Amino acid sequence: MVKKITLMIFILFIFSLSQADEIQNVEEKSFTLKPGSLISLTADEGEIVVDSWDKDEVYLKMTKRAWGRSRKEAEQFLKSITVKIFQSSDKLTIKEVERNHRNFRISDLFDGDFWESGGYGTCIDFELKVPENIDLKINCDEGDVEINSINGDVNIEVDEGDINITRVISEDIQIFVDEGDVYLSEINNSEDGFVNIETDEGEIIVHSGNFGEIDIDSDEGDIMINTTSLYRSWISTDEGDIEVSFHPIENADYRFETDEGDIEVTIPEDSDIDVRLETREGRINTDFDLQIYDRDEGEIADGVIGDKTSYLKVYTDEGYIVLLKKR
Repeated sequence: MVKKITLMIFILFIFSLSQADEIQNVEEKSFTLKPGSLISLTADEGEIVVDSWDKDEVYLKMTKRAWGRSRKEAEQFLKSITVKIFQSSDKLTIKEVERNHRNFRISDLFDGDFWESGGYGTCIDFELKVPENIDLKINCDEGDVEINSINGDVNIEVDEGDINITRVISEDIQIFVDEGDVYLSEINNSEDGFVNIETDEGEIIVHSGNFGEIDIDSDEGDIMINTTSLYRSWISTDEGDIEVSFHPIENADYRFETDEGDIEVTIPEDSDIDVRLETREGRINTDFDLQIYDRDEGEIADGVIGDKTSYLKVYTDEGYIVLLKKR
């Protein structure tokens, strides 16, 4: 009975949205900004896309959208959208001002006031073209973030949304997401670089590139890493699987840990590394000649592959560990 009522409410909501009036307004601005400057963007809801070009200026396109029970109400909401922009010699700040109304959330389906007021709201999509050498700081409540082809530090914080970063050269990448997936591809981070990713619910994929240190902490989500080179790592997830493929570097340290998940690690056959694999309740399987022995309800495997020039520790509480040779 409860499921039927919930379904009826959802259908009514979708129908009400189909009857809503929606309007939009596009604003375009340009700013001269020297390479190496910082762009700080704070947004509420909407998509953010950042691409580089060969100009020492920033092109900003803001697509503002509003919807309501009538065109008049939608126009009122559109007028309420305010974006403040500040510029100094080495910083451009773009900040969406907090609105006096809030947008729809799923919990509103069970709120009588939502149905009486219409519950409609606004969003802004930001599109930027920036100098290639630029630092970025982005904070967004609900919306996806996409960054392509820049050279600079990246700091992103998103409540609900996916993050996609491609072809970026950066010494420092900081990513914080509550609910959303993170995808990094073609990243050049250098031996002394640092990448930190923290998520609550979402998948994390790191594909190709050179990395100094990668620290990843996830509550509920799978983590997949396939890198060209990796010097140091600390990868941890509570309720997810970890899959990592890399080439160990001399004097490096790699640690992978999960509570309720399996871990699969792939390294070249000619690796030089000291290995310790440990499970509390799971099993261990490996292509390498390592001694595996029982400990309480779990297993432990340790030994040296090649020479002892780097260190790998893998631990899972209630999962399986597989250590494979890269074919």
